[in-house]
Amino acid sequence: MTREEAQQKLEERFHEYPFLGNVATGTELQERLVEILSVENLDPTFYGLLLTEVQVVLALYAPLGELGKNIEKTLGVTPEIARRIASFIEILILEPVLDDLRAYEQLWNEELKKENPAETTHDTLATLKESSGILSGTVPT
Repeated sequence: MTREEAQQKLEERFHEYPFLGNVATGTELQERLVEILSVENLDPTFYGLLLTEVQVVLALYAPLGELGKNIEKTLGVTPEIARRIASFIEILILEPVLDDLRAYEQLWNEELKKENPAETTHDTLATLKESSGILSGTVPT
């Protein structure tokens, strides 16, 4: 797959899940990645590569559990540094996203109950996990 094709697939997924698209292209993500590179004393030119790895996880195209290995391969860093970067990403970026999704899901379910008390609740996280099969992965420490 070419870089352009990969970018197109990311754009399509983020169009499908706008919330994730907003996170994947937002300034907070950019700032966090710059911080992580700085903490690890890595060349700022790695930013684009690291951003792509995070976007691929956010787009549900790669398991979270493989993020460390993917970072190691893509950036050419040691396994230890890759695990630390993956842990930073999980804690600083991905956990807040999941917290926001849980809060959104709770509000969504409350609205569904108001509109139709007999309606079953919508489980956004379960839908994402089921459709991708990858959110259940964990970052190795």
